[in-house]
Parts: sequence; C-alpha cells; structure tokens
Amino acid sequence: MSGSISFEIMETARRHDPMSELLGTRETLISDAIRDFVAELGLVDPADLIAYIRLERYANLNDVIDSSLEMHFKPGSFKFGYGAECHVDWAADMKISLDMEFCHQAVNAQFRLLLDGKDGSVELDQIVFTDNTDDVPTNTDALKKALQESRLNQVSA
Repeated sequence: MSGSISFEIMETARRHDPMSELLGTRETLISDAIRDFVAELGLVDPADLIAYIRLERYANLNDVIDSSLEMHFKPGSFKFGYGAECHVDWAADMKISLDMEFCHQAVNAQFRLLLDGKDGSVELDQIVFTDNTDDVPTNTDALKKALQESRLNQVSA
C-alpha cells in the first residue's frame, strides 16, 4: 500500500428496507467525512498495521490513527475503539477492520472502518443522539452537522 486508498461506499444486499437505507445514508455521511483521514492512513505501511493488530499493540495503532486524524479533525471527535482485525491470505487481498468512535456535539457513533488496500467502507454499529427526537431526518441532520463541525477546516455542504 505505497499509494493512497480511495474511499468507496460498498452497497450491500442489506439495503432493501427503509431502516437499511437510513443506515446506508448515515454510513455514507461518515465515510464522506473521513475520506481525507482514510487517505492519510493509506500512507502507512500495511505491514506495520498488520503487525500492530496481530501483536495487539493497540497503543501503537492508536498513535498511528491519531496522527492521521489530527490534521483533519478536532481532538477527541474521532477515536480508535481499541478493537481491530486483519485478514491476510496468499490468495486474497488483505482486509483490515478498525473499531472507531465518533463523538461530537450530541452525536455518538460506533463504527468499523474496513480497509482492503484499494477501497474503504464504513459499517455503522450504533449511533446515539443525546438530543434524541423521534424525527429521523432531524437526527440525520444532527449527524451531518456534527461531522462538519468536527473538522478543523470546516467544509460547507
């Protein structure tokens, strides 16, 4: 992985009902927000990432992730969740999964960042809105706003 990783949202078969579409929309918002971070992380030698994961050197992995985040996001808005997996096989591309957390304003989301050497994707595990309303569009807008305001160089949408 000497180059950068392009970030593509991978559509899955689970996206057929309204809740899955909502989940996909929120995953897309997160993935779009972290595109620069993923490109920065893609500059790290994958052998180092794999070694840190296999040897459970999560503090080292956290340092690498924090270094990639610090140029793009306010401190503490995104954090490594201290869980990771890697799959390396002679017959297939490597796959790395990093547990991540986003916490900014009234939004807390846990997700997995999936990297395969060429593409990245986000799988949202849980999202909590502390200003919880039953209005789904309002909550999704709160996520979008929190993501925008967590950036060091805020980008208007």
